[in-house]
Amino acid sequence: MKKLLLIMTLGVMVIALNACAFLDELIGPPEEESFQEIIMESRDHLIKTNVGLYVEDEGRGIFPGRSESRIGSGVVFYETDDLYYVLSSYHLIEATQNSEVTYEVRPFDHAEEETITAELLFYCEDADLALLAFDRSAAEMETVNITARYGDSLRRGEFVLAVGNPSGIDSVVTFGEYNRKVSIDRVEFEVIAHNAQIYPGNSGGLLADRHGNLIGINNWSSQSIEQSYAVGLDEIYEFLRGTEIPFTFLEGGS
Repeated sequence: MKKLLLIMTLGVMVIALNACAFLDELIGPPEEESFQEIIMESRDHLIKTNVGLYVEDEGRGIFPGRSESRIGSGVVFYETDDLYYVLSSYHLIEATQNSEVTYEVRPFDHAEEETITAELLFYCEDADLALLAFDRSAAEMETVNITARYGDSLRRGEFVLAVGNPSGIDSVVTFGEYNRKVSIDRVEFEVIAHNAQIYPGNSGGLLADRHGNLIGINNWSSQSIEQSYAVGLDEIYEFLRGTEIPFTFLEGGS
């Protein structure tokens, strides 16, 4: 009887161990490892959607005949057979009246001198957003997912990634947390407040969730309170509808 009981106990233990092994395989590695892998994959993908944006404004030089150069960031969010479409900031591309302005982008994997001519398609000063495009055959880019978080509320403390080109340094990625929607003096709508550091040159760069989905375009920061601000997806979608370009993700309002 004791031997039978012992054999039954051992059998139950073997079944339990096999079940645990199956669950471990089904669930995967611990949360910490899984989270780190997600972040690294998102970072690698987002870098491949980022471009440096170079603006040469002939009408803004300090001296006659001199031009002003501005450096910022942009994110590729859509592609066709011929073009990549880029979101960026209006205050970066803003030009003086009657001035000649040229726009160039530098993809993540191009050398400093390897820039590509871009065309300004549309802009909105009130939203501080700009839309540009460049030849798809000139670079091999990835596109950020602009639809996944549209209409989805952000959660306070949610992990975020910011990608940009501060001072012309390529594809700097910073991390932080979403705080809340706030009002600022620069625009008439509420913007995303977060604590991922952004610096001069980050304007027009993307803000994404941990899975690499676009949630905003970084445009401003406050170094005194270590807070950064981004235009959210509601305003981005409204801006893109105003372009009258037939982006497929806008069909049916989603």
